[in-house]
Amino acid sequence: MKTPNLTGRVFGRLTVVTQLPNDKGRSSWYCTCSCGKYKIIDSKALVTGKTASCGCIRVLHGMTATPLHKVWASMRERCNNPRAKSYQYYGARGVKVCARWNSFEAFIADMGPRPKGKSIERRDNDGNYEPSNCYWATAYEQAQNTTRTRMLTAGGRTMTITNWCRELGASVSTIHNRLKLGWTEEAACLTPIR
Repeated sequence: MKTPNLTGRVFGRLTVVTQLPNDKGRSSWYCTCSCGKYKIIDSKALVTGKTASCGCIRVLHGMTATPLHKVWASMRERCNNPRAKSYQYYGARGVKVCARWNSFEAFIADMGPRPKGKSIERRDNDGNYEPSNCYWATAYEQAQNTTRTRMLTAGGRTMTITNWCRELGASVSTIHNRLKLGWTEEAACLTPIR
């Protein structure tokens, strides 16, 4: 019996690229998976649905209870669900999750594994959750990037008040007091402590 040509057909996440030479009377196919990997699969496994991916479905399925999956689910919840506790700070402000990241697999591909002690952070606090605006950040980095954080510019540099104080060797109240007294940002940040 002649093997039907499966080239171009899609089986689950697999797209058949080409047929390989018969091996012991069995037809095998070179396939590409939607995750980007390639795999050689025999006809029967494809046609019966026994094999529907390169193995990534099994791997992703096992990740639904992991911290990485929780980061992804929480990100989508606070941007998309008006009943979510923190929706007012995200979705209500217009912060969205890019369409690509509706897929957990795409999120993993773009962000990679979550480093220990880090959480997802947006470079632009008013920007969306998308590959170009997100990175893994420490708690300190996240605390420096909130809507409540005041940035000051002096000497051609822009930093938080906390970072200016650290550089100046002063307490946070020093710069706050200087600003209350009418000092310019330049003077408040660059005038040495006596």
